[in-house]
Amino acid sequence: MRKEIFFIIVLLSITLQGVAAQARPKTWTEGLGESFSSVFDNFNYEYFINKRNLTSDNYDEKRAALIKEANEDYFTFDVPELTEKEQRANDIIQDLREQVVQGDHSPLLLPYYEGKKQISGSNLHQAIRKMPKGAHLHLHPSAAYPLDLMIQLTYKDDAYYNIKENRLSTFPNKAAVEPGFHKCNFLRKNWKFGGTFDSFLRNKILLTEDEMKSQESSEVWKGFQAKFGVIGDLFQTPENIRAGLMEICKRALNDGVYIVEFRKSLSGNFTKKLENYQYVQREMKKIDPAFEIALIVAVGKNKEAKIKSQLAVYNHVRKTYPFVTGFDLVGEEDALPSIYSFKDLILDAMNQDDDEDEPTENDFNLFFHAGETTDRYNENLYDAILLGTKRIGHGFGILLHPGLIDKVIEEDIGIEICPISNLVLAYTLDMRWHPIRTLMNRGVSVAISSDDPTFFDYDNLSLDFTYGIIAWQLDLKDLKQLALNSIKESSIHEDLKTKVYAKFYKEWENFIDTINVSA
Repeated sequence: MRKEIFFIIVLLSITLQGVAAQARPKTWTEGLGESFSSVFDNFNYEYFINKRNLTSDNYDEKRAALIKEANEDYFTFDVPELTEKEQRANDIIQDLREQVVQGDHSPLLLPYYEGKKQISGSNLHQAIRKMPKGAHLHLHPSAAYPLDLMIQLTYKDDAYYNIKENRLSTFPNKAAVEPGFHKCNFLRKNWKFGGTFDSFLRNKILLTEDEMKSQESSEVWKGFQAKFGVIGDLFQTPENIRAGLMEICKRALNDGVYIVEFRKSLSGNFTKKLENYQYVQREMKKIDPAFEIALIVAVGKNKEAKIKSQLAVYNHVRKTYPFVTGFDLVGEEDALPSIYSFKDLILDAMNQDDDEDEPTENDFNLFFHAGETTDRYNENLYDAILLGTKRIGHGFGILLHPGLIDKVIEEDIGIEICPISNLVLAYTLDMRWHPIRTLMNRGVSVAISSDDPTFFDYDNLSLDFTYGIIAWQLDLKDLKQLALNSIKESSIHEDLKTKVYAKFYKEWENFIDTINVSA
């Protein structure tokens, strides 16, 4: 409006001066120049140029007000300020970050394994390993069984490997051994292909630099997807499954994680599979009474019959197994059918009435993978939100649909961010530009997860947090909020979270003291 008033005044001044002129006729440019000069003589120049009425005296005050207004949506805005002890610890952590980030020599700019070596060996990472992290919300056990445990299990007498098919398996009954499989111990003893059999297996299980060199996620997925085939059958006996799950949980607890949520299908004998999780739950409670696990039934988006079957299984077992908390569809989003393709199956399962006489431990909950893409035309996020997902796995592409950010905030939908997974699978080529920064600025409830850490040669959450500190300039307040978000967004019952929160706050104080003492 001020612009319009300004130009009306200018035109009026020109007109009046033209009428009043008695001297020689002036050129148009002379008249316009004198008119502007007259206007600026008669009106407050600073008023038009300095619309905010800034002065040296009020600049700092107005600047502070603008910064406060701009950050009112930031996801830690309503979190108490750091205590004096926390601020000292934060200063130490920021100093450790600066030791890692040295201008253009930042490890974030290096190939993954080279950069990871520097980051995991840093004092910053060693400090973050001591930090309580709350809950691990997004983890596929087949890609999270520790690598050293996998190699160890191949020393068992029932472990076999098929070189041609690149596949590990177990055959407790020797008569059932399939053609092409040889005992791992036999291959280990007679290995003549360079290096050791163990190093060969390690390279087959890990995603290699060559397999991740493409900048197209679809190409990296080809090598990544093959890894599940390498180790999948190694974990088909109860002994191996329990050993694997227990090791994941014990290492998680040691990493400051108090809730682990697994995503796994319940195909086959689901009762036997659930017994494995019950066993782990019991054993972990003996180690730490506050520790909790959850299982989200997850099935690939490529077989309609299997999806229908797993929905039925989920609807059945959620009524009697309190740790079975949700359902998910998984797989490479850009290569598989959309969530929309299976909406009728999902709606049918959601709308099945529970038997009133049969107690139900859990409601029907969805925790969809969605937005693990850079394709603006991928619409999985729309269907995930419309179907009522409690959380979104990855959500990387949500910035392509900015209106959905408001919807996520409005419906209090958490987003499980998997930083290293997104980097390795080429959804981002530079961690510094990961969309989490925008989501945090908007106040979205984000939490950190690792997705498939073993295939990327690490375990648990510390490395993802360390990458975040380096790439996103996270401070201690951010780290604390990310951990608290993970507990809040966890699918376990609210009454169980009480112990987890209590443990978290106790361990957080211990962490702060440890950091300050180590300085």
